[in-house]
Amino acid sequence: MTCDTTSEVLARFAGGDMERLREMRARGEMTVEQFNAAALRTVEATREELSAFVASLASAREGFAGVVDRARWSGWAPIVVSTAFDFAVAAVLDGQGLDRLARHTGRTSREYRWRVRYLSPRGVDLEDGFVLSYLAALCAAGDTVVYVGSDGETAAAAKLASMVIAGVELFARLDGVHGRLHRFEGFEAAWRTIEREFVTEA
Repeated sequence: MTCDTTSEVLARFAGGDMERLREMRARGEMTVEQFNAAALRTVEATREELSAFVASLASAREGFAGVVDRARWSGWAPIVVSTAFDFAVAAVLDGQGLDRLARHTGRTSREYRWRVRYLSPRGVDLEDGFVLSYLAALCAAGDTVVYVGSDGETAAAAKLASMVIAGVELFARLDGVHGRLHRFEGFEAAWRTIEREFVTEA
């Protein structure tokens, strides 16, 4: 996505406890899953308001939709795995015709207050390691996994992948650690790398 939708939503809609939560997160006292859950509880906006805000702000990065189509055509199964909120991911993907793209995100609901749940592939509630749980499950199933991302905090998960195409922060964390690491230079370039290393091998 063209921006960090979680940060933008919380900056616009979160309530008064955010400074304390951000300090706890900065000190390593909360995981990203715990922080997102606590922060979302302070939000009063409706789902419609939140979705409209994200749709007005964010879009899929250039070339993403085309790469999803090529990957499917070549027999790959593209999946979005993110700690972002489901309404934010849906606002971006569904609005650009990618409503059938599989995604695993924070599942939100609202009764009295907003709640977000991070469910593992086995349906277990997680407070840490959400992205890791999905990459571990895919790798355990014997799948060839190419991880494309930029968040340095996903380094432990990305290490499991067969190949990583990484933005600046993640690249710095994995440089010299992962044997099949490439810099992210756009989705078109990412797909050419995947084709070169995997598709043409088939």
